[in-house]
Amino acid sequence: MRKQILFFAVTGSILALSACGPGKDSTDTISEESRAESSLAETVEAADTIEEIKGEEHIGLEEAWEMVEGKTFEDPEDQAFVTTLEDLKNCSGAFVQVSEETGNRYAAQVSFYLDSGRIYCSVDYSGYMGEIQDGEVSETEEEGYLFCSEPKGDLYGKEQDFEIFFGTDRLHIMWGSSIDYVLTRGDGAVDQAQDYKPPFDETEIYKNIVSMIENNFANINHKVVFDRDDSALNVFIEAPATARNAMDMKNAEVMEAWDSMVESMKSMGDPLWEIVRLVDGAESANVYIVDELKSDDEYGQDEYLLWIRNGEVNYNYMEDKTEGKGGVSWEYAPDTTGSATTGEKNALNKAYDYLDYTAFSRSGLIDQLEFEGYSTSEATYAVNHCGADWNEQAVKKEQQYLDYMSFSKSGLIDQLEFEGFTPAQAEYGANAVY
Repeated sequence: MRKQILFFAVTGSILALSACGPGKDSTDTISEESRAESSLAETVEAADTIEEIKGEEHIGLEEAWEMVEGKTFEDPEDQAFVTTLEDLKNCSGAFVQVSEETGNRYAAQVSFYLDSGRIYCSVDYSGYMGEIQDGEVSETEEEGYLFCSEPKGDLYGKEQDFEIFFGTDRLHIMWGSSIDYVLTRGDGAVDQAQDYKPPFDETEIYKNIVSMIENNFANINHKVVFDRDDSALNVFIEAPATARNAMDMKNAEVMEAWDSMVESMKSMGDPLWEIVRLVDGAESANVYIVDELKSDDEYGQDEYLLWIRNGEVNYNYMEDKTEGKGGVSWEYAPDTTGSATTGEKNALNKAYDYLDYTAFSRSGLIDQLEFEGYSTSEATYAVNHCGADWNEQAVKKEQQYLDYMSFSKSGLIDQLEFEGFTPAQAEYGANAVY
C-alpha cells in the first residue's frame, strides 16, 4: 500500500513538471496569472469607458472614438456600440452636390455627437437658405445608407420637416413635398466645393429670392440687383408717377396708405435679410421705392421715397426732412451716387453693421474701422455717411453702461468723453438717461 502511495506521488510530480514544460518555473506561472489579471482589468476598464461615454450629456463623436479606439470589449452590446461609433465616423465629413443646371457646387458638413447615450447629427448645408436643426439619429435599412434622422428646419421663416440619410459615400437630404438632393464624396470634389464659393447672384438661393419677388410684384415695375462691390442685394420698386406730389400734399388718406405700404415693405425686408445674412458673400439686403427705375441702378437720395436696410427703415420721405427715423441726419446721408470707392462703400457697410448692435462716438467708430484694416480716409468717409446722430449714440452708450454698472451723472459724462464723445454729446446723453 505504501508503494502505491509513493508511486502516485511520484507520478503526480512528473505530470506537474510535464505541464509546466521544459525549463518552466514558478515565475512563469505567476507571469501568466498577472497577464490574465491585466487582461481582465483592461476589459473592465473598456466597459467602464462605454458607460462613461453614454453618461456624458454632450460629447463629440471624435472624442468618444478616441476613448474606445484600440480597446477590447468582451460584451457583445459594448462591441456593437463601438462598431456604431466607427460607422458614424465613416459617415462624417464633407459631401458635395453639383447642380446639373448651373454647375454650382454646394457642400454639406456632417458631424455627430452623443447626449446621454443618444446620437445626434449636425448638418451644415451651404446650399440651403435656412438652418437645419440638430436631430436624433437611428439606424436605417435604406439601401446604401447606415443611419437616418428627421430634424426640423426653416425656410423663409416657415418650419420644415427634413428627412436625412447618412452613408459612407453619400448623403440624401429631403424636405417639403418635392425637394430631394443626393450629395456625394470623391474625385476631389469635396475639396473643390469647400474652396469654391460662387458669387451670391449665381446661387440657387438668389434665384429663389428673385422668383419670390417676381411673384409678389408681378404687376409692378421692379428690379432685383446684386451689387458685388457692396455685397448688397437691392430690390428697386417703382412708385406711381404721382406718388411724390400726392405725398407733398399731406393728404390724410395718402399718408395712411403710405404708412401701410411702409409696413408691408418692412414685412418683406425683414425675412429677406434673415435669408441673406446666412449666405457668405452677401452683407446687406435693401428695398427701395424709387420715383423711376434706372438702367444703371444708381440713385441719388432725392430719387427714392423709401429705403429699408436689413429690415429696418433707413429713410422715409414722409418723415421730418431735417432728421429721419432712427436719428438719420441729412448732413450725413449715405452717398448712393456711385462716386465712392469700393473701400469707402465697404467701410460704410461695416459701420452700419457696428451701429446695428452697439453705440459709438464719431472718433470711436473711426478707430474701430481703422482697426478692421480700413484706411483713415475710408473710415472717415463711412462715419460721415453712416447717418448716425451722435447725440442719440451718446444716449444709447450711456444706457448700455447703466444696464450693467452704476455711475454718478458726472462719472457717466467723464466715461463718455473718454469714449470719444464731445462734452456736449456726453452731457446730452446723461441728461436723457438721468
